[in-house]
This record gives sequence, structure tokens and C-alpha cells, in this order.
Amino acid sequence: DRASEINLNPENKRGYSHRHLSILDINAISTNGRKYNIQIQITDKTYFNQRAILYYWSKLYTSQLSAGDLFSDLKKTISINILNFDYFADEPDYHNVFKLLNVKSHQSYFEDMELHFIELNKFGTDLDHIKTALDRWITFLKKVHHYEKNTLPQELKRDPAIVKAFETL
Repeated sequence: DRASEINLNPENKRGYSHRHLSILDINAISTNGRKYNIQIQITDKTYFNQRAILYYWSKLYTSQLSAGDLFSDLKKTISINILNFDYFADEPDYHNVFKLLNVKSHQSYFEDMELHFIELNKFGTDLDHIKTALDRWITFLKKVHHYEKNTLPQELKRDPAIVKAFETL
């Protein structure tokens, strides 16, 4: 099984000095082989910029291959950045997705790269905003500290994974 060969350690230090050590918050592989880098940023730090975002994505993507492996073995790699600050001032949506595409035709030819940005401040705090699984998780992330064991709202209890996460906390 190829997935068992991939290093899931979130520390990315191969071939780099201590100055360039990077830590991925969550480094995961789905059952279909897709690689995920999930970053959680609490404050708007100056190092959280386009270069850092692309660096983390590229390290996860290239870590799939060893000497002699085929490029066709590369799996789609998705970077999810959960931000507790506004990063895209001109974008009103709390969830923005970026891919590589042809600027003239808007056709995407390079499907292996996908960058997601979830800006928590842009998501409403009322429970009536909850319409999707992502909405439930964002609500959980934003408000979990407000709930006690018996006060977890029905809108969140619908998802067994959220209930498990809440009980774990």
C-alpha cells in the first residue's frame, strides 16, 4: 500500500537547515490517496503570505516521490488554510478556493493543485447560517468553547464526527 510508505510526520525538514524547518499543522492522506495540508493560523503573521502557502503545498506534493518513482504516481494535493483573520479583504465569502487555470479561457489543466482559505471572521455566528458540513465544522471551530456537554446544538449533533470531536475536547 503506497499510503503506508508516505511520511505523515508534520515536520518538514528533509534537506533544509534549522532556519527553514516548517511544521504542517495536519498532514493527511484520504482513502483515495489525495494529500491534505491543513494549516490553522490564529494571527495574521507577516510570514503567512503567498510564498509560505505555496511552499507548504509544494513540500507536501513533492514529498510523494522518491528517486525512481514515476510522476504519474503523484496524487492531488490540497492545502486548507483556516484563518482567524481576514486575508482577502476584497472577497466577501468565508471560503475561497484557488486553482491553476488559463487566464484567457479560465480552463483548468493542472488539477493536482488546490488551495482553500477559510476566513473564520467572515462566517456568521448565528446557527441559521448552517447549511453544509463545512458550515457545521466552522461553527464548531468558532463556538466550541461556548458549549457544555448538554448544550451542543442539534445543528452540530447531526454530524457524528463533530460529536466525537466535541467529546474528545
